[in-house]
Amino acid sequence: MKLFGLFMIISLLTRNPLLALLILIMIYVFVDRSFIGILPDFLAPLRRSRRRYELQREVEVNPHNANAQLELGEMYFMQGQYDRAVERLQNALVKMDDSALGRYYLGASLYYLGQRERSLKELEAAIQINPKVAHGLPYLYLLKHSYSESLTDSLMRYGSVQALFETGKYLKQIGKKQEAAKFFNEVLDVYRLSSPTMRRNYRRMAVYARLFGK
Repeated sequence: MKLFGLFMIISLLTRNPLLALLILIMIYVFVDRSFIGILPDFLAPLRRSRRRYELQREVEVNPHNANAQLELGEMYFMQGQYDRAVERLQNALVKMDDSALGRYYLGASLYYLGQRERSLKELEAAIQINPKVAHGLPYLYLLKHSYSESLTDSLMRYGSVQALFETGKYLKQIGKKQEAAKFFNEVLDVYRLSSPTMRRNYRRMAVYARLFGK
């Protein structure tokens, strides 16, 4: 009702219902991005595309730039382009053999490509170099290789909110509902104890955790 009233006021001021609707949408998006955090960041794909183009140009000019190769491999992984991710990550690891992050993304990419043995080797190497790498996500992929309580313990110890949430979803998917509920509850506990700024970042996962945890 309040929203409709605001729409009517803006319509009277602008004398254009379509413009009023657009203004109302923009206000809601601004409020959500500033205080709520439910809507996705609509400009993120544009920023990622621009950054990917910059990195592609960089590795064309300087293929020995391992940092650029690593970041580009990470971007390809995030976009689900696992073949391209593997190529870039392998190039990066030629010079950055001890990069835990590079090993993690390579292992995760190989997992999706069905190369389970190589994937397992890279993921284990990543956590051997740095047990806290990628905020616990390597343990989730190891868990997908073979379930064990030691891996769920490691996820509880090192996992970020995203890692905890994704683990809860995976455990529920394979029928381990009680274990999944523990991870969803942990997401909600972290959310409740977080600052207002961090709550905005976690809110979408907290809402889904509450729904999935039932």
